[in-house]
Amino acid sequence: MVQDRSRGDLHAGDHVPAAGPELRAALAEAHEHVLLTVIVNGPAPAPVGIVTARQLLVGATAAAQPGYDAVFQDPDGVTAARYGLPNGGRIMVRPDGYVAAFAPLDEDEPLHGYQALLQA
Repeated sequence: MVQDRSRGDLHAGDHVPAAGPELRAALAEAHEHVLLTVIVNGPAPAPVGIVTARQLLVGATAAAQPGYDAVFQDPDGVTAARYGLPNGGRIMVRPDGYVAAFAPLDEDEPLHGYQALLQA
């Protein structure tokens, strides 16, 4: 587990809180790691080059984005607020629904570090 204690109340090792019925259902149905990319403002970043995770995008619109497996609309920013990501960010969610790692939108290293742990 990659620790990052700089998030509000959500930390690596915590169960991911519910944030919208569609996203909740997608996470409950996942049988693999899920990488959530949460954007608050601006365009969606490119997906992270991680082959072991399903990539979901949460943002103000539900417009399809290349490389993401699904896109969820959250115009009020509820997901970002619940997950302690006021500027957006990425959360790796384990198949059991617990947070594995966090990363800012412009830094993939924590996610690659977690992936390396899985492959060790």
